[in-house]
Amino acid sequence: MGSCRAVTKEALVDAVVARAITQATHALDDPDLGNCPAPRALARLASSSSSWQILDQHRQLMVAGQRHLGPERMRTHHDRAMTRVDRLIARGQTDGDIRTDLSRTWLVTTFYALLHAAADDVNTGRLDASQAGDVVAATTTAALTPPP
Repeated sequence: MGSCRAVTKEALVDAVVARAITQATHALDDPDLGNCPAPRALARLASSSSSWQILDQHRQLMVAGQRHLGPERMRTHHDRAMTRVDRLIARGQTDGDIRTDLSRTWLVTTFYALLHAAADDVNTGRLDASQAGDVVAATTTAALTPPP
């Protein structure tokens, strides 16, 4: 008989989170995002019904990931998915549509944090799931707009 290795709860959650994020990244591929100004593309990404369906579908997984893996590991998983956001912000900064007084890294973090804050509020009933996308899109647009 072969040897059996014990799988820790953390390793199992880590593997399930990695798979879910990979699936979500593929499900959210939208070739049209490259055909509109970066701020509009980011707002579309944030407000897309498929984005919120995916977040809703994996709501408990997100909670388990935060609890068992911690925020740093969860962010590492999400960094792959945030590559598209990073590219859109870079393009928007080059085009002058997105602020340049803050680093691109910070703006990606802001986008990530807003999505997860909205998901947390949906989970606790403070934000209606049907409004979450529009709320994140409006907040993101305001946060990314270059100052006067």
